[in-house]
Amino acid sequence: MPTDDESDYLERFGLFFEMAGGNRTAGRMFGWLLISEPPDQSITELAEVLQVSKASVSTVIRQLQQAGFVERVPAPGTRQHRYQVKADGWLQIAQSRIGFLSAGRDLSQLGLKIIGDDPARGERLGEFADFLAFMEKEYGDELVRRWQRYREEGNA
Repeated sequence: MPTDDESDYLERFGLFFEMAGGNRTAGRMFGWLLISEPPDQSITELAEVLQVSKASVSTVIRQLQQAGFVERVPAPGTRQHRYQVKADGWLQIAQSRIGFLSAGRDLSQLGLKIIGDDPARGERLGEFADFLAFMEKEYGDELVRRWQRYREEGNA
């Protein structure tokens, strides 16, 4: 069971996830996987620590897997699975965000094509397309390269 300080940390991590548009339980679960010992945990262990049902853990852990935050690992000698924070998960998350920006830019370009020469609508949609293109460029490959350099230089 987590200590009082760890419990406070988990609640704060849950709120942090909520502020980012996520699920509080997912935040608490991810927060625990960042500090747990051992680093891999079973569904039963997660349910016990977080004081939620195994069904809840199963649902949320799948969401965290799909988002690239955690991975399922085998538990030697058993048929169980365990879950841990995914190595380089942050990089995959950043790359998925870049893909999201790209998809939004493509969609805004489609919208501009559909509305044609309507200046009022074109201005609003054009600004949105420009913003997404800017964010994609700024948040894109160069950011990933800078992160990799940062890690290689031992700054983290």
